[in-house]
Amino acid sequence: MKTIPGTSKTPLFSLIICLIWLAIGAPTVGWAQFRSAFVYDNAVGPDGTARAHVGDMITSYIGVICFDDFGGTFTISYANDTVHYGAGDVVSSNLLAQPLIVEPYVEFPDDVPYITNCYRALPGHGDYLTDHADVRGTVNFDGPGGSNFPEGFESIVGAEIRILQPAIQLQMACKGGGRDGDPITYSGTVRNRGNTLLTNVVVSSSLNPTFVALLDSTNLKPGEMMTFSGSYVSVGGGAAILTASGTDELGLTVSNSIVAAPVFLGITRIEGGMTLNWNTSPAWVYQVQYKTNYMHGNWINLGGSILASGNVVTLSEATVTGAQRFYRVLLLPNDPKL
Repeated sequence: MKTIPGTSKTPLFSLIICLIWLAIGAPTVGWAQFRSAFVYDNAVGPDGTARAHVGDMITSYIGVICFDDFGGTFTISYANDTVHYGAGDVVSSNLLAQPLIVEPYVEFPDDVPYITNCYRALPGHGDYLTDHADVRGTVNFDGPGGSNFPEGFESIVGAEIRILQPAIQLQMACKGGGRDGDPITYSGTVRNRGNTLLTNVVVSSSLNPTFVALLDSTNLKPGEMMTFSGSYVSVGGGAAILTASGTDELGLTVSNSIVAAPVFLGITRIEGGMTLNWNTSPAWVYQVQYKTNYMHGNWINLGGSILASGNVVTLSEATVTGAQRFYRVLLLPNDPKL
């Protein structure tokens, strides 16, 4: 006994053939026969339901059921599958190595003979992926006296599978700081940017393993957003990395991280030069800039960008001229996880 996954989906009756035959020359004797072909196409993902992720292998189950009052059969000689991707259609070859004989009166769905086609979900096709199966064959049935009456048939049926594309977005703003030990406050938003419900949504901090942002709910529907806020103290360097994560309908966890803005921990003038240090997060890139007039002029890069390897970065400028100098440090937009 073979159970076809996902057969709870409403089948599509694609072909109903009715035949009434009256015996010629015998007006007082006649017979009638009703027969039908029930052809369906059912696409399922790895968990056996009509859901999958981009990159998953999808299986299309194409089945034919024979209903025949006189014990006829179907001979399926050809079946293929056309998958409708965003970039164009992909058509399979004949999925049958040899003709398939379909006997009548099978138990649905366990004993239904089926034909399978496997294809992969690719990005860029929207929320749903569809395919169409083209099935062709011959109906054979017995008439009076054992005569056989073949009749060709063809049926095109379709299946649809939902492609889950989970995504979560985290945004955060910080203020405060200025010296080691000063409090830094932050606020932010978490938004579901995907097309599937996210559950167990949390925001965590790299500097405080016990930190959990207070969210209005742990569930986010597609497009929904929640806000959060909090504070931390930068002691001994280190910039907090906040991470938002959630789990989609198929159990896949997605996350998005953002590092707190850098804050100068100290600026020291030594022998005509200047030494600066600020809190960092390892593997992130920073750029120090300066200007001599805060209200006018453009910011100028002080050296090149710096890839942080620890929690604090120190940069020295050997010679500083002029009556005043203003500095700022930028966190460059390159996420090391990309």
